[in-house]
Amino acid sequence: NPIWRIGTTSATAVILEDCTGCGVHGWGWNDNGYGAGVLGPLVRFNSAGHHVMRIQAREDGLSIDQIVLTKAQYLNAAPGATKDDVTVLKRTSTVTPPPPPPPPPGDCTVGETVIYASTVEHATGWTVTSDPTAAGGARLFNPDAGAPKATSPQPGLAFFDTDFQADANVDYHLWIRGKAQNDFWGNDSVFVQFSDAVDASGNPIWQINTSSATSVNLEDCSGCGEKAWGWQDNGYGVGVMGPAVRFSDARGTHTIKITTREDGFSIDQIVLSSAKYLSASPGALKNDATILPACPQPPLR
Repeated sequence: NPIWRIGTTSATAVILEDCTGCGVHGWGWNDNGYGAGVLGPLVRFNSAGHHVMRIQAREDGLSIDQIVLTKAQYLNAAPGATKDDVTVLKRTSTVTPPPPPPPPPGDCTVGETVIYASTVEHATGWTVTSDPTAAGGARLFNPDAGAPKATSPQPGLAFFDTDFQADANVDYHLWIRGKAQNDFWGNDSVFVQFSDAVDASGNPIWQINTSSATSVNLEDCSGCGEKAWGWQDNGYGVGVMGPAVRFSDARGTHTIKITTREDGFSIDQIVLSSAKYLSASPGALKNDATILPACPQPPLR
């Protein structure tokens, strides 16, 4: 039976203090059992291979340096002491690499914003995943957890956001390079919002902290199919271009927020173009290999 699943209220808890009054001191190991000498319940996974673990604060003020999942050596005994521990185990898991640095500013062009998704400032439910085919060698991935398609970017959904630079009151076209897990049409769409997006008349649209958003759906039409990486905008249909977006903040710095619409999607590049890609895609819709120079802070006009 399913237990402790991401996206549900079911979870197991780890409390460092072994019992009321037991006390804590320095580093210590503990499991998901509470009480002196009490071992927590085991966990199984219903498929072999890659899995996602989420740890959320129950009480703030806690530090963590090692997480162990064991099926043998520490199945019935802790790796170290509950207090004043100095045990440091050899790392055995595959660790997500740090985000790659963006290329130097010399690659930037006025009016052309290019964001590498793996370098965003904040992400919840999206993980940086090493990928030699992605820009900078990594993509941002929201694994398929079987969640239903969202109807709006409501709180609680996986999202990421980052700042970028663009001119105010200038038309920009949005492009995203993404790929669907298993090339499945149910793993290929997101909502996109901005801090200060407006239409050509200056009316607010698609703004963060509202239910208004534009969506990007990798498959170009029902039955069009998808294959590996592809570029798509916020228009749906063969040959249909999505509406442009403008920004109202004259200071030039804006925020983009991307929220999961269907899980199982990966993104490596986000483009906001006022010229070069205003009317044409940066690359192919399927089997794309286009990697643009990163430029999240292009010079303003």
